[in-house]
Amino acid sequence: MNINVENLQKIIKKATLNYVVPSVQLKVDGRNIISRMRSQNNTVVICLNIPNDIISEVPDEIEFNFDEPNVKVKPYLTLIDSEVVDAIITDDKLTLKNGRHKTNLHFCMSSFVTTFTGAEPNSPSFYELDLTTEVSECFEKIRKVAGKFEKVYFTVRDGKFILETTDRTNRFANGISFELDSIDHNNIDICFEFKNFNAVLQCLGGSMSDFTAKFTWIESQNAGMVLFEKNDSSEKYYLLSKLEE
Repeated sequence: MNINVENLQKIIKKATLNYVVPSVQLKVDGRNIISRMRSQNNTVVICLNIPNDIISEVPDEIEFNFDEPNVKVKPYLTLIDSEVVDAIITDDKLTLKNGRHKTNLHFCMSSFVTTFTGAEPNSPSFYELDLTTEVSECFEKIRKVAGKFEKVYFTVRDGKFILETTDRTNRFANGISFELDSIDHNNIDICFEFKNFNAVLQCLGGSMSDFTAKFTWIESQNAGMVLFEKNDSSEKYYLLSKLEE
């Protein structure tokens, strides 16, 4: 059995939203890889159902469970020089062999992994944003300064859909914003944690144009959500809004 180490790293990064989720579960069969994860505070949900480009000759379904993959898996995979290596999978560990180089990665119990077991959110979206080159450039500029404020806002104001980062608790705070589109909707503010927004951008990378951002607003809860969904629905990243402090 062979494993593509580079692709394994990529899928773990996606399934944990760039390691925002501190554990990972991958279910692998001969055709697909399925992962349904959530963050511990339930503000992030990841649903993946992508082609298996990691493991060859899968006899049945294989399940990988790792806790703290950023510490216990990623550093070991980066030390492997070859893209494809021999693999031995037992009940308690994954062994990778590349010439004289041997790596043991032990599984954790499935109960330690924060999987998402519910139904995917299906509230209708009020706006869909195509992630064009122009939009991605706006995202990148926001990303460069939003770490200071730890928040990003998607706002509807006077018929404009706006992306903004600032500190709204301080009227003297600097900030930047971009008018993304015109929209027919009541004025609302949807606030997201910057670390989650930034993690999505890291996962989408150069394939951002293959995704659409779908925004939902639940008036009764004064809360919102954005779904970053790949065009073929194989990758879905849900971010739930946070309340202003």
